[in-house]
Amino acid sequence: MPQDSAYIGVGEPVSRVNDALEKKGPMGEFAAMSRGVFTQVLSMAQRGLNPASNVDCARFALAAWRETRERQNLFLAEEFPALQFLACDALLSRRRRRIVLLVHNVSSKKRWLALSKLGLGRRVEHFLCLSPH
Repeated sequence: MPQDSAYIGVGEPVSRVNDALEKKGPMGEFAAMSRGVFTQVLSMAQRGLNPASNVDCARFALAAWRETRERQNLFLAEEFPALQFLACDALLSRRRRRIVLLVHNVSSKKRWLALSKLGLGRRVEHFLCLSPH
């Protein structure tokens, strides 16, 4: 990953991250990302936020946008809070950045409405889709 990059995602539960970093357990997604691949790593789990809560996702997305507004390269690891992050970026920034989005299913109504009809998909340079749909 190039310099000036950030990883933004839900991440692993904090106890698993600590175990992985101390080599007491399996390397989790967040632990692997925090090994220096990215310049900055932001995770909901690291902050004790619940990814199932729309309020927590929106709060995290806004905080992540503020903390990474100077970064040029972003990797968004989950649809939620990534869609909220893209909305913040669309509303608050005119600057184009290189954004990669890992998404599970772009054809579901929630994702399709946000990415296609609201135009948030235009802010994403590459989609990494984990589903054939």
